[in-house]
Amino acid sequence: MGRALNLSQFQHNVTDGTTTVGTNYVVNGSAKAWVAYDQGVNAIKSSFGISSQVDDATGRTTSNFTSSFSSVDNYCVVGSIFDGSWANDTRIFNHDVNNDTYTASAVKYYCWDGSGLNDAHRFFVSFLGDLA
Repeated sequence: MGRALNLSQFQHNVTDGTTTVGTNYVVNGSAKAWVAYDQGVNAIKSSFGISSQVDDATGRTTSNFTSSFSSVDNYCVVGSIFDGSWANDTRIFNHDVNNDTYTASAVKYYCWDGSGLNDAHRFFVSFLGDLA
């Protein structure tokens, strides 16, 4: 009769020759999805774990994930904005959980400049958390 192999007995590490880190730490601490997006022309510049971007309206975008998160409470959204000219330093990345899409498989966010919504030419967003 065969014996079950207990994989927890093995230590898995990633090393660069100087520093060693456990693979669980790397997997759990890494972004599960990210996107570099131009709202002005509705174009994904680069992405990982994003199945599609939806241009909902001026300044409003929805990211749809390739793999869903385990629940809506098990991920966070981190974003930054750059317009290319430094003219709009007051722009902020925002999300309203009460009025916007916020599910385990998609999230809506927007660009606000203090007086209204506008398209950001460089929108960088990361999604961190536990996948389903």
